[in-house]
Amino acid sequence: EAKAPRTVALFSPGGSSCAAMGHILGLPFPYAIALLHIDFTGITAVRLDGRAGIGALPQLKCSNDTGHLRGGKRDG
Repeated sequence: EAKAPRTVALFSPGGSSCAAMGHILGLPFPYAIALLHIDFTGITAVRLDGRAGIGALPQLKCSNDTGHLRGGKRDG
């Protein structure tokens, strides 16, 4: 049975964010650091499916979106 989606906000420096995202996405920390490149104030969104079991995989919706800053980049 699916649960209602929830939103969790994490405010942390890039290294801590990479560690958390690596854990959520099942990536070793060195891979997370190499792949995610999280900037200060970069927004990363992950959707966590409410279903339990092996088929419930996290989805990386956007990573390091700085479009809210002047001259920032958008992750589409």
